[in-house]
Amino acid sequence: MSLRHVMLVSEAATTCGVEEFARQSARHLGVRGATVPLGRPVGDADDVVLNLPITAWKKRLVAPIIAAARARLARRDVTIVLHEWADLKLARRISYLPLLPLATRLMFSAPEVQAQFEATPLSRIVTRRRCVLPIPPNFTVPDTTEPSAIADALAAARAGGGFILAQFGSIYPKKDPLVLLEIGAELLRRGVDTRIVFIGSFIKDMGNVEADFFAEADRLGLAGRVEVTGYVKSAAELYGIFAEVDAFLYPLSEGLTSRRASVQAAALSGKPVVVSAPARADSLTHHRLMNALIASGALQFVPRGANAAAFADAVLATRGLPIRPLVASREIDAAWDDLTAALDA
Repeated sequence: MSLRHVMLVSEAATTCGVEEFARQSARHLGVRGATVPLGRPVGDADDVVLNLPITAWKKRLVAPIIAAARARLARRDVTIVLHEWADLKLARRISYLPLLPLATRLMFSAPEVQAQFEATPLSRIVTRRRCVLPIPPNFTVPDTTEPSAIADALAAARAGGGFILAQFGSIYPKKDPLVLLEIGAELLRRGVDTRIVFIGSFIKDMGNVEADFFAEADRLGLAGRVEVTGYVKSAAELYGIFAEVDAFLYPLSEGLTSRRASVQAAALSGKPVVVSAPARADSLTHHRLMNALIASGALQFVPRGANAAAFADAVLATRGLPIRPLVASREIDAAWDDLTAALDA
């Protein structure tokens, strides 16, 4: 049976990874998918899908609960996709207490997130209909790229002997951006003319993260060597920037998990991605695209908890490696096929 899924989204022009996932999911569902702003009627949906955490959640404490309650009263399914759990602040998790029991199905972005949730008492009073989703990359690799001032500046730095170290995605503490700065400083101490570019923007409502970030960059002697692009909407412009990167770096204290769509998007550029190894043996087993990226050598693992010197060694080991061909489009399509099949199950 073909179900019609409606993804509840915000009306924000600048999207986070979770919001972009919801919008992309609707697009890949075709005529069976749609996005509806939170608080608007959902039409003839069979399944109302809420992706948590919600953008600007403090302004939307009640709206998700009302939407889920109305859907249940109309005898529709309510699917809640938990992209995070233990990493969320306690206040945000508490705000979900009235919402989660309304779900007819729970989906998780990674085995780690499911395990975190199932370790809580709340797990015992909500639906047992659960699964882990294979989260695909948020961007489709474009056929052509677009020039930009950022890409031009990076190209000029490389032409002058600079080494461009990058991270793509939203910037927040759980992605350990300060550790990346430490690794950049280590490379600089070794005589590498390092430039660091964060391709994304800081998540709001995270306290003094941005100020602390730049203060740490100055303390490490990286003033003038670190750039934050801000949100890049166009995939063609984004991959134009990616083309001027020498290596991507993700020193994740939790290790790589399958919910890191930003890591997938970076790897699809063909440039090497140095990333902390997964914490669990089953972290990526459900995800065909992640496994294809590992098999291609696009992902270079470093043990979790490794110090800056070990990461610097791994980054330097990527120098001179040939640019790997992009993963075939059929692999990306297969990832979305797996996602839509899970939604239809």
